[in-house]
Amino acid sequence: MTQTRQITQRELFLYALPFLTISFAVFPVFSLVIPFYSTELEIPLEVVGLILVLTRLTDVITDPIIGRWSDKTKSRLGRRKPFVAAGVPLMMLSVWMVFVPGDTASTTSFFFWMFLLYLAYTFISLPYGSWGAELSTDYDERSTIKAYRGMAEMIGTMVALSVPLILSFFGIIETRSYLFVLAILFVIVQPVLFAITLGRLREPESPKVTPRKIGLFGQMRVLGTNTPLLALCAGFICFFVGLAIGASLNLIFMTEYLEAQHLFPLAIFLENLIGVLAIPLWVFLSKRFGKHIATVIAIVWFTGLTCLTWLLGPGDGYYFVAIIALRGATLGALFFLGAAMMADVVDVDELEAGEQRTGLFFGIFGMLLKLAGTLGVLLASFIPPVFGFQPANDVHTPEALTGLRIVFAFAGAPFAVIAAILFFVYPLNKSRQQSIQADLKAMRSASAKAVR
Repeated sequence: MTQTRQITQRELFLYALPFLTISFAVFPVFSLVIPFYSTELEIPLEVVGLILVLTRLTDVITDPIIGRWSDKTKSRLGRRKPFVAAGVPLMMLSVWMVFVPGDTASTTSFFFWMFLLYLAYTFISLPYGSWGAELSTDYDERSTIKAYRGMAEMIGTMVALSVPLILSFFGIIETRSYLFVLAILFVIVQPVLFAITLGRLREPESPKVTPRKIGLFGQMRVLGTNTPLLALCAGFICFFVGLAIGASLNLIFMTEYLEAQHLFPLAIFLENLIGVLAIPLWVFLSKRFGKHIATVIAIVWFTGLTCLTWLLGPGDGYYFVAIIALRGATLGALFFLGAAMMADVVDVDELEAGEQRTGLFFGIFGMLLKLAGTLGVLLASFIPPVFGFQPANDVHTPEALTGLRIVFAFAGAPFAVIAAILFFVYPLNKSRQQSIQADLKAMRSASAKAVR
């Protein structure tokens, strides 16, 4: 991360490339796996939600460990690449076992393979995110790097959604069929794309600095006094709780209340299409007003449109598609702004701790976002049954459907309000980041002279 040259278009393309297909695995976990296991396999919704919660809780341990482990790793391939290479085959296997469980699937097997899927994704995503953060030291370039990756993920989601769209033309609307085809595509294409990136994209060398000997408590103090870190994590935790509630119930809401299951692939496709098209807007806003203000705008936009779904009724499937599509304009921002902001937060820590701990910070951030998503899934799984709603029921009472509507439209709003306030007062802007970079350059130069 010591280079000052601009990142090239080739490097941007190579960094984004593998995430064209990572969405084949990530998108279905929230949008398809929950309704598949709770409806077609008839496992109670709250049990499915609890399994996802428990498997996610393991990230509390694995995320910081893997992040810090990659910081300390020294190999011919670099610090980050060995972890990505190890995670790809494990993720291929676990995706297949979760998406294609067979008729004898059980809660035990679902728990086991979901645990391995999350572990494999941690091996890939945390070192890969750290790698991207270290490709540039520039405030605006970091937004561009993460925007390319976010754009690739959303394009991949659209490609994945073309599968159910095509299958629906032939009258195939079972979630089981969607997951089967996505699993085949993932295990074939994903390793090829990662092999290209691992072989052709450089990994910057770690800065030649001497870490300060501050001990464990000193390191904890540095983390605890890093105000941008605390604000960034708190803000995204709040927002991701609400985001996960809606994502978990999207298909169920369309199927059981709007009676428009056939429109689900179209809704998600348009959501991601508009999200991709809107990414240049969010890059512009982040450069013009700062990443934190762009995030506030995205949160307000997303939450306001979600609340509008309360006005819909059975048969209003196309209105719902329109709301989801317009809401999709914010997804581009939420895919990349948090990671770009975390790259800036790492600079603050390096100035205080005397070493670059990108992996640790992305591990902490990833762990907290996963826990937030897990809490959202938990709320989405347990609150509707309080109103008597179960997806597997053939008939739903008016009270049950009202409960589903309340949770889908409004449960995430309080969390979003808190998040918007936190980002509005976020303390790390472009001018402060540039000042920190100047101090880091001086510190690294002094350290290099001391070594010589």
